[in-house]
Amino acid sequence: MNQKYFVIKAIKESKNGVTALKLQDKFGIANPSAVICELRQRGHAIVSSFRQVAGQRVAFYSMPFGTRTEAAKLSRSEKSAIAKKLGIATI
Repeated sequence: MNQKYFVIKAIKESKNGVTALKLQDKFGIANPSAVICELRQRGHAIVSSFRQVAGQRVAFYSMPFGTRTEAAKLSRSEKSAIAKKLGIATI
């Protein structure tokens, strides 16, 4: 199977998001941010949130709106409500 499939699955199944380091370790991806960028260009609603971990700013990737198909079914107000609850900007 395609590596991107596993990345999407890992991000979707995570509760708190997945870090680039975890994607590198788990799937052997040399440049996780490039994979995330490509998935976003294909229409996947992947959100980055940044947190302090051991004094370092770390990006966590999540899909609060679900997959492309699931996100397409949500209305703008539903997406806004989810984004507001998570404290992120809407897409």
